[in-house]
Amino acid sequence: MKNKYSKQRKLMIALSVFLSYIVAETIIASSRFFDYISIAKDYATFLNGYKMEHNFFFHMQKPDSELGFVYATSTDEQRRREEYLSGEKDELGFKNLPGDKENGKIVVIGDSFSYGLGVSISESWSKRLESYLGINVSNFSVEGYKPVQYNRIMKKYSQYLKDRIILYGLYTNDFTDKTDMPIDSYESSGRNKFKSPKPSFFDLIALLEKKPFYERTLIHSLYRWLYLNESKNIMNTKGNEVLRIGDNAAFNKECGGLLVRGESEIKEKWLSEENKARFFKTLKMASDTAEEYNSKLVVVYFPSRAYIYSKEYISGFSDEKPIKLEEQAKRMLNEYVTALDLPFIDLTTTLSREYEQGIPVYLFKDVHFNPRGNEIAAQEIACTLIDWGYVEPTKTTTKICKHATTN
Repeated sequence: MKNKYSKQRKLMIALSVFLSYIVAETIIASSRFFDYISIAKDYATFLNGYKMEHNFFFHMQKPDSELGFVYATSTDEQRRREEYLSGEKDELGFKNLPGDKENGKIVVIGDSFSYGLGVSISESWSKRLESYLGINVSNFSVEGYKPVQYNRIMKKYSQYLKDRIILYGLYTNDFTDKTDMPIDSYESSGRNKFKSPKPSFFDLIALLEKKPFYERTLIHSLYRWLYLNESKNIMNTKGNEVLRIGDNAAFNKECGGLLVRGESEIKEKWLSEENKARFFKTLKMASDTAEEYNSKLVVVYFPSRAYIYSKEYISGFSDEKPIKLEEQAKRMLNEYVTALDLPFIDLTTTLSREYEQGIPVYLFKDVHFNPRGNEIAAQEIACTLIDWGYVEPTKTTTKICKHATTN
């Protein structure tokens, strides 16, 4: 009898502890306790981070009535951080070296994948393409843009896009249902949070206002601590947010070694019949503009990191839906470029081949290409353009392209 009551008591104690924990987590997560503590404890770090974002959004980017926002230029009078410039912006704010936009026989238009985010200008695929082909390549891509903005770029800078080969880069988030970009997108994208040049403590707090409930809990703090310390036991557990991939030490050392659940950005609603019709219309507008300019529009597709690492993604997260959605989107894109009689370069196969050989092609904690991924993209695009007869082969391309021959 005593033993029975002892077990009940232990159960009640355990239940009380559990309920107390739930209550404590709820109170903490509902409050801003951790926000205040974390900022107060490391105020200098938060302040410097804020200033960096302020410099980027309010000195390196600026509102634009036609495009929503654009990069600031080297002639703007506003202050800016030198490391963001480093000679990589032309007077219009694009990632070009002097003379690129005027002399580019190939023009790149797109978002951060086309821009070459995460690598230097010399490591970007557009500059490597220039090196392989021996002809000028100009880049009019902007991080965060969508196809409707690509088309507006084509209209606004028409003098630099006539009689050219236009590489029209598409990534998974270009299938978004937000086909009509509002003029206030510069403000609505969150840039307004970094408006003050001298933030108060409460300005820093305001940045954390929209943190999800889970991210305010004690258990999330523990999870994050383990993640930052590269703990493997939680990385490899099915169903968690972050997955460490690959058994190759070199693969994991610097780049390509992490996956984040949900990083394949395609949403099911984006592939509705109504939205697909809008997407087709936007793509046709680009095709018509290129034809008007006597230019050749070539669609280039950049697959997501989750898709290229799909075996790891599905195994680690027990979730095939993002991969299937991207396959569906790619089929749609194939159908549309065929209907519009547009040449199409899909980088999926060549990137997958690198991954199967244990070579990472994406950044370690980011969805964009690492230097190797940029190199592979440049090689595939160069060889395809040569194979189609759009450009002449060079001595360099004979070493990397199976079908290229020198004159």
